[in-house]
Amino acid sequence: FINHEKFCGKEVQIIGEYVPCQKGFSYGCSEKKVLVFRVVVGTIEQPYFSFFPDLIWVPLLYKGPYDPEKILLLANGMETVSGTQKHIREGIVITPEVFRKTVRGVPLILKILNKKYKQNDEDIV
Repeated sequence: FINHEKFCGKEVQIIGEYVPCQKGFSYGCSEKKVLVFRVVVGTIEQPYFSFFPDLIWVPLLYKGPYDPEKILLLANGMETVSGTQKHIREGIVITPEVFRKTVRGVPLILKILNKKYKQNDEDIV
């Protein structure tokens, strides 16, 4: 994967969540893997679910204009990674369709946590 010609010796960042690692939040995974939500090659942000076939991308729950009502409903639902709603969703990652940076110069990416997510072992259902 990393030897792909597109990388040509560039720095590659793959950002995601390593599962299963939290007690109760396995997302139906028994073997360890990274669920990806962002890839940067050099300084170029790659499109969501880009051509990298070896990556396991998190499900895309919504694509469209910023709609706080829709987004908050999605943040508070059940997980969709396993397809079986095994436990509550930890939250959702929000990225603008057109990549941009904050005034501090860091990528504009937000995570909204599920209001039921307590970050402890009581979150399983």
